[in-house]
Amino acid sequence: MLILYALYSFLYIQLEYSFPLHAAQGWGNEMVTYIFWVNALVVMGLQVPLNMYLSRFISHWAAIFIGFLFMVLAFLIIGTSSLSTPFLLAIAFFTLGELIIDPAIDTVAGSRSEKHYLAIAFSLLGLAGLVGSVSGNLIAGALSTEEGAFQRNLWFLNVLLAMVGAGLVALTARVRFFSKMELYNEKE
Repeated sequence: MLILYALYSFLYIQLEYSFPLHAAQGWGNEMVTYIFWVNALVVMGLQVPLNMYLSRFISHWAAIFIGFLFMVLAFLIIGTSSLSTPFLLAIAFFTLGELIIDPAIDTVAGSRSEKHYLAIAFSLLGLAGLVGSVSGNLIAGALSTEEGAFQRNLWFLNVLLAMVGAGLVALTARVRFFSKMELYNEKE
């Protein structure tokens, strides 16, 4: 779980660091505003209804898997397109991944921890998130040019890491997509 959260945090920090710099470099400072507008609109409009819907039909592990797949798609689009419209679509896909993964990881961590260890479990998740975020910023900075542009390697590294996250979920958890049809116990 800690590795998954570190991977997620590595990817998530790109929203606050590399996405705005990439947008400003490619399309001007105004595009930075659009990143956060798209992010906010998707979160405000979809976070609660989407997560309520998903929790009725799929396991939390399957949700984490799907969230990482949205991030794979987002970084693939960013890495292969230099147009602003696909970039904003990628931000929407990224945000879908973000709003699915974060609460699902919290739910799994909470359900797998004894009540008297919850504070420790969430502290360790926070530490893993810190390691992932700092690593994400360091590597993004190392893969940027003096002008502030990012090499395509950054986007494809993020694709790879999102694929690793999805793969770890698939390998370490029994990912069942139709939990209402087949009862699934998160504590197994």
